Amino acid sequence: MSRVPIDRTATLRNAEQLVRQGRLDAAIAEYVQVVEEFPRDWATANALGDAYARAGQVDRAVDQFVRVADGLGADGFLPKAAALYKKALKLKPDFEPVLWKAAEIAAAQGILADARVYLRTIEGKRTRAGDEPGAVRVRIRMGTLDPANFAARRGAAAARAGLGEVAEALRDLTGIAGELSGLKRFGDAVDVLAEAGRLAPDDPDINQRLFDVHLEAEDFDRARASATTADQFRQLADAFERSGRVDDALALRGEAARLDPGSAPADRLALVAMEIRQGRGDEAVAIALDLSHTDPEWRGKVLALALESATECTPAAFRSAQLVADSHAVDGDWLAAADTVEAFIERAPQHLPARERLVEICVDGLLESRLAPALAQLTDTYLAVGLAEQACACAEELVAREPWELANIDRFRQALVLLGESDPDAIIAARLSGEGPFASTVLNPADVMPGERTSVRQASTPVVGEPVESDISIDLDADVEHIDLDAPAEASDKPAPPPDLDEVFVQLRSEVSRQSVIEAAESEYQRAVALKAAGNLDACLDALLVASRAPALRFAAGSLLARVYKERGQMTEALDWFERAAQAPAPSPAEYHEVLFELVEGFEAKGDITRALAVGLELQADAGSYRDVDERVNRLTKVQARG
Repeated sequence: MSRVPIDRTATLRNAEQLVRQGRLDAAIAEYVQVVEEFPRDWATANALGDAYARAGQVDRAVDQFVRVADGLGADGFLPKAAALYKKALKLKPDFEPVLWKAAEIAAAQGILADARVYLRTIEGKRTRAGDEPGAVRVRIRMGTLDPANFAARRGAAAARAGLGEVAEALRDLTGIAGELSGLKRFGDAVDVLAEAGRLAPDDPDINQRLFDVHLEAEDFDRARASATTADQFRQLADAFERSGRVDDALALRGEAARLDPGSAPADRLALVAMEIRQGRGDEAVAIALDLSHTDPEWRGKVLALALESATECTPAAFRSAQLVADSHAVDGDWLAAADTVEAFIERAPQHLPARERLVEICVDGLLESRLAPALAQLTDTYLAVGLAEQACACAEELVAREPWELANIDRFRQALVLLGESDPDAIIAARLSGEGPFASTVLNPADVMPGERTSVRQASTPVVGEPVESDISIDLDADVEHIDLDAPAEASDKPAPPPDLDEVFVQLRSEVSRQSVIEAAESEYQRAVALKAAGNLDACLDALLVASRAPALRFAAGSLLARVYKERGQMTEALDWFERAAQAPAPSPAEYHEVLFELVEGFEAKGDITRALAVGLELQADAGSYRDVDERVNRLTKVQARG
């Protein structure tokens, strides 16, 4: 059965008349009808609350006032809502739920004094009841009433932490710090974050925020002290560069690379610089070697860093410069190797290992025109530091090479004096007269490619002042097999000749100077073999490309590279590397023949009949009836004849 709608106007008129007559219960009944049918009729609900209050029904009156206040507040009528909460509190002054609502509506209106009054009432009530945690929560709310009162908000956060709500306290403190930083109050922001840091010492977010504040405040020293991650060091490096502190920026990029091994080449290059400046040459070389795999221009960059530090950090800087020189030497570019060391010597002219390495490069690279000056400078350096035996050996070699140069004779004299010889001029005269002949020097013919030419100095001793023809030219392809390099001197009564140049410098050369590159190449080859066995062909190729730079590994690495490319179906690359391997000395004839055979197969499969036939004929001539080479040569010959 449906309810018949009431006549709202008549009902309200009747209720008001009943109130005037003092018939409150009847009036209440009328108001209830209207409120039930029109629940958002706030005026009638308020009148109902008043009727309840006059009738002494306090709880019902309060409920009605609060319901109306909540509704008005939700609709945005804050002053009216606040007034109704006050009406409720007049009836029940210590009613906590209404006190909280009154406080919140006052805070929303910005009437903070009223809000504090309400909250203090709650605090006092809870304190009297022995509810200290409850009282603390009230104080926390009082501390957060005014967003601009940062001190009160910090106190509230501390109180929250005291209750064990650390996560909430951290959230509040970081929020406060962010607002302070936005107001450029960086010092206060740092203090707040420091407080947060005490609550959570290992929280990376706190550290990041503290770093950000220091960076924004341009307090770079404190930012550096708080930096712990690679990204932070990079950000600070960028800031230092913008402010002109280039050296500091470089060091910071080095720190970033140390923390992040996979960092960008620029960071790893900075780490090389940092290691050099801290005197850690081996560490710098290790990083530079790693950099060489990813940055094709690493040599120039590493050399520039070495030259920058050559004066202050000479030994460590030379280790990096030496790495660059050795890498050129491994590639067979001896001129570039010599240029690298000479560039370093210009910055550190008294660094003995650099001068020794330059002489070694000139000897190994057959750089005849640069050997004599390098040898002379090395002799002068030995003399300057008092190394008599080394100076004497170098000076004697110089006089043997260029006896007409008075400067060389003077060097020899100085070395003999340094050795303690009582009559150096007599020894020099004996050498020049032939009584004590100089050693002849042969630059190792095995290091010269076929078809090139080298020079061998004659063993006869010229007379000072006479023109000297000290070099004869030899074609290694035609004549070297007829030269007996170990033949005894014609005069059997003469003492055995002193050691040749390679032997003279055996004490001067530091094998360590080449090990970094050579060992790295050997290590990469072994790694490549393991990677291939594991099926990781991409990484295997990268390792083999590094290993192939070492002359001693060129055949092994090149042939394995070719087979890996062949396995991947990349025949163009495979044939290229088979050809490179075939041009390098093979460990055995069988291995050489196998590479030639695979070249024949590859060229034929590719349709390059001319090259396949040429290699096949070469293999046939060298190995005879190797596998099916005879059949292949016949077939290829016929194909070529048909055009």
